[in-house]
Amino acid sequence: MTGLASAQSATVILQHAAANGGDVQVKVDRAADPAAYTATYSVGHAILTSVTSLTATFYSLPAEAGIVVGTATATVNVNNGSLDLATVNVVATVKSVVVIDPGHLVAGTGPVQLLASAKDANGAAVAVTPGSIKWALASGANSLTLSADGIATPVAAGTAAVTATVDGIQSAQALVTIDPATISSPVFQITWPDRTRTSLAHNLSSALSASVTFNNADSSGADVVVKVDRDPTKLASYTGTYSVGRAVLKDVSSLTATFYAQAGQQGAAVGTATATVAANQSNLDIASIVLVGKISTVAVVAPPTLTVGQASGMQLEAATKDASNATVAVSAGSFKWNVVTGGDNLTVTADGIATPINAGMATVTATVDGITSAAQTVTIQPAAGNQTAIQLPVNDIAFDSVSGKIWATVQSTGGIYANSVVAIDPATGAIGTKINMGAEPNRLAITDDGQFAYVSVPQDGSIRRANLTTATVGPTFADNIGGVIDLESVPGQPHAYVAVTDPLFGVNTSVWDDGVRRQGTGAGGYAIKFAGNSSLMYGDGHNSLFADTLNATAITWTEQTALDVAGLVWSKGLLYTDPGTVIDPVNKTLVQTLPATDFLVDRGVAVSESDNRIYYVTWDSSHNKRILTFDQTTYAEKPVYDTGAIPGGALDLTACGNHTVAFYNFGSGVTRELIIVRNLP
Repeated sequence: MTGLASAQSATVILQHAAANGGDVQVKVDRAADPAAYTATYSVGHAILTSVTSLTATFYSLPAEAGIVVGTATATVNVNNGSLDLATVNVVATVKSVVVIDPGHLVAGTGPVQLLASAKDANGAAVAVTPGSIKWALASGANSLTLSADGIATPVAAGTAAVTATVDGIQSAQALVTIDPATISSPVFQITWPDRTRTSLAHNLSSALSASVTFNNADSSGADVVVKVDRDPTKLASYTGTYSVGRAVLKDVSSLTATFYAQAGQQGAAVGTATATVAANQSNLDIASIVLVGKISTVAVVAPPTLTVGQASGMQLEAATKDASNATVAVSAGSFKWNVVTGGDNLTVTADGIATPINAGMATVTATVDGITSAAQTVTIQPAAGNQTAIQLPVNDIAFDSVSGKIWATVQSTGGIYANSVVAIDPATGAIGTKINMGAEPNRLAITDDGQFAYVSVPQDGSIRRANLTTATVGPTFADNIGGVIDLESVPGQPHAYVAVTDPLFGVNTSVWDDGVRRQGTGAGGYAIKFAGNSSLMYGDGHNSLFADTLNATAITWTEQTALDVAGLVWSKGLLYTDPGTVIDPVNKTLVQTLPATDFLVDRGVAVSESDNRIYYVTWDSSHNKRILTFDQTTYAEKPVYDTGAIPGGALDLTACGNHTVAFYNFGSGVTRELIIVRNLP
């Protein structure tokens, strides 16, 4: 007889099998072996050979415990000590089986025991043991594995159909949903680049916030977006740890990110990133990062001219644009500023505050996210306070390198300084020593030892000598020289001077020793300059260059060369002229032409060997005076200094050392002023 799978024991009754006609009862238990097997049991005492039938009751537990899971009837035939059973009729109690919904399973989690409920014909529950239920997987083997005992292991997201069978009664297919594996509120990290601006190479240092999208990371397959801000107090590179704030799929594999110029995902998008993602316990590890900065070009906005000593620094600005030339606005703290050249003239802070130090030029660059601008030139002019205007009607000026003073002849309208020569401190503009020289002193020459000043006095045609060390007037040389247009002392000979008279009086270049004229006449010209010694002198003939030689007793006109010269300064073997030409007088060649623009000035060129500078003064139609400065060695042009509007023209540019020059204005109805400009580049 075949029993029921749900049965663990049975009571078998052999009807009327006892000798007295009574029933014989046999109790049997199933072995633990879950496989089907046939067991032989002994009745245990004699029975009638005439026995013909039996009944059996099957129980869910051993030793006839539990519930009745079925009954059976059969005919019996005694056959040589065995009872052969036939016409067996087994009736199971279980009439229906239903799989209990296990809820959603999660892929990758541990195994789950599936459960089913069995019921009889009346719908009452039949409590069978779990081992009585045979489980089978109808579909979804890629998502779920299932043992015959109902141990379900979720493998991958998806669905599976299962059945449960009890005593030949099979349930309907039940659908089991397997959700993908997730991590509850994992964390991830972003390394924010350096913003201390000590390096030029950091990508996306302009970013102050980001929007990070974990692609298809939600259990529904949707993206998960996390918004993060950089810590504004941390300028050095640091790694920030951020929580996703919700569960994400364990198999999330990629992300995209957009970085913004302002906190709170505001401002311009300054870059994007893609990366691979791998779940690692409660962390999302990010690798294979590809950053793409949006900034394609950086250009420093040309600043206005800066002035040494201005009250506050100038905020430099730069424009950042993408590949389409659209502006990408970034915060000021995103720029790395660098002074490329001219560091002695300009400093720039990390925030782009430019502070002028010295007059001159500097070049600066700005770098954002590893993109560096072209160098932008910044021009620095001397401090406004370094220009002094002294209302003094001068006729001529000269600089005494021994005392460091400017000496000036003052007209009769000069008030307390009228008809005198006065000493002026170029550093302060203060007027010091005054020496009375007679009516309307004019041209002036200072001896190279600083001892004497020779002054022409047109009204009586004399040359007068002043002793600068004692501040007294010396001898008057009644030379009857009219119209002196230039006056020079002879180098190394403080008692000798050279006078050039105006062509209206007949060009006459003569040499005098304490009022005694040497023999001969030089070529003349409109201006004269000694060639660094007492024996050779050059003269300006406007269209000609004259050369005169001198000895102890005479002056001789020795040479005339057709050259465009006007105004002369001799220095280091070269002549510098008002039109901007630099001439080699020995080889009669043009060495350089400097761009002395606007209206040229008579005696408008000066050279300072101690400063290695060439200076020109020019002016425009609005009477704005400009000091042009050039390197004496390279002829490189320095920043132009603009004095602003000064009435009239300009005369007698004079170098005073320490990057200082002086000149004075002139013109009909113009109040004359002595102008001193300091700290030139």
